Amino acid sequence: SLFTGEDECMEVLRRELKLVAGKNCSVLIEGETGTGKELAARAIHALSGRRADKFIALNCAALPGQIFESELFGYKKGAFTGADRDREGLIEVASGGTLFLDEIGDMDLQVQGKLLRFLDSGAYMPLGSGKEKKSDARIVSATNRDLKDRVKKGRFREDLFYRLNGFSIKLKPLRERRGDIEPLLYRFLREAGSDARLGQAALNAVRKAPWSGNIRELKNFAGRLAIYSSPEEINPALVEKLLSQNMPSDDIISGDGLEAMLCGYEKKVLLHYYGRAGGSARLMAELLKVDESTVYRRLKKYGIGHEPEAGI
Repeated sequence: SLFTGEDECMEVLRRELKLVAGKNCSVLIEGETGTGKELAARAIHALSGRRADKFIALNCAALPGQIFESELFGYKKGAFTGADRDREGLIEVASGGTLFLDEIGDMDLQVQGKLLRFLDSGAYMPLGSGKEKKSDARIVSATNRDLKDRVKKGRFREDLFYRLNGFSIKLKPLRERRGDIEPLLYRFLREAGSDARLGQAALNAVRKAPWSGNIRELKNFAGRLAIYSSPEEINPALVEKLLSQNMPSDDIISGDGLEAMLCGYEKKVLLHYYGRAGGSARLMAELLKVDESTVYRRLKKYGIGHEPEAGI
């Protein structure tokens, strides 16, 4: 587990996960991007009496309103163009198990009302159906947004907020649990096939880095470190170089003209957010407040890219 650190907040978190796993209430997990919200949800499922059944994850921001609703509740043949057969929703697939709704703050308001009804009664209605269905799926949700603020702005239902918040778990960012950085780094290095060690100077540099992308960014950094490092102690200069690629700097002024300077800065920003988002173009788009297609174009332009992510 990524929640095996020595910081006191990790001990509190482990107790909370064990405590709520044995209950049947809904759980709301809050935390910044990359703090391990889905991992916490999976831990709750694995520790619960539902562990023999399915754990299903659905991203509320990945699909537009009606498509997301059809994924969640299912649909009847003819419910909309292209619905050529009946299809069960993930809320039905997860019955007896756990349904994890990530980025719950981005859920469409109309779907919010239907989810509230399910939480209140266990009943829902597939798109295009006049017949109610029942499911015993446990709902665990997560957000990196301030839901109370979204309630105030009318973007999230207050009644749904309280219904989802049967038990609240707040994941601290990595910068507030720096004692966990070293063991996590070595774990990720081993997972990447490297047994290399860092000297004190290199470890100090890693501990002091901002890690604004949290665990996801640290894992991405460890993966790159494993590629370039030798089996012996890792060169501190390599650590500093890779860390600098994660952070935009001011050393972009050159004699190559404005366009070259702007491109240089853009590449540094993209490298920073690529690391912060752990290589996820979707998360980069969210953090940079641009379309995902824009991120793909920019990554390709500077050779940072990867192919578009599949699925949700």
